[in-house]
Amino acid sequence: MLYEILIVFLLAIVMIGIFYMKFKDLRTEKYKKLIGFASGLAMCMIFVYFVNLLIMNYSYISHFNLTLLMWGFVLIFILKQYIMTESGKFWEVDFKMNKVKFIEYSLSAIFLVFLIFIVKSFALSEGFELFIPFSFFLIFYSLLIKVKSSEILDKAYFKEHYIHVIPISILVSVISCFILQAFYPGFFYFMLPFIIGFLLNSMFDVIIDKNRSYDMISFILGILCANFVLLVSFILF
Repeated sequence: MLYEILIVFLLAIVMIGIFYMKFKDLRTEKYKKLIGFASGLAMCMIFVYFVNLLIMNYSYISHFNLTLLMWGFVLIFILKQYIMTESGKFWEVDFKMNKVKFIEYSLSAIFLVFLIFIVKSFALSEGFELFIPFSFFLIFYSLLIKVKSSEILDKAYFKEHYIHVIPISILVSVISCFILQAFYPGFFYFMLPFIIGFLLNSMFDVIIDKNRSYDMISFILGILCANFVLLVSFILF
């Protein structure tokens, strides 16, 4: 039990550390290769790794899997569409959309913490021993959120202390997950499809970005690399 707690906190510290890493002139155009690689890796992991978890979990909550996945996918999408239709001026749309995107990246970071507990639970109950590729995914997805959210902070004119919002959210989420694990462990099974839907929406938002903020070759390399890591983990473990 102590070993599991240490692993969880270690992963959370790594995520928080990533958000306090200092990049010079942190603009997405300078990190297209990182964004592309992280996006490709994340898309592969979502479809190959997490959908596999979802299939294994299907019998637990039956058709609600797909219902929750759908709501995870459309939640932020509905809010973005509302802003685009209700805002009368272009600058107002852009301003509000950047605020929504920061909320989206903050929720993504929180959901990464939930995924740590979900994967840990499956590793114990189902023998789904693929924690190495998950850690790989966790690091690169955190880097992706770091780069994208840092640019949003500038565009949306957030106050300087908002830089601490995501790291604090990660720490609070870890504590919340430990409490949920103690009193309502079944909650994580309901969260899995919702998180998959949400992350899929978030990833498509990065990939279909009109400004093309990622490198296509790096995106393909990310997919290939994730497949390779998953294959090696499957063979070795």
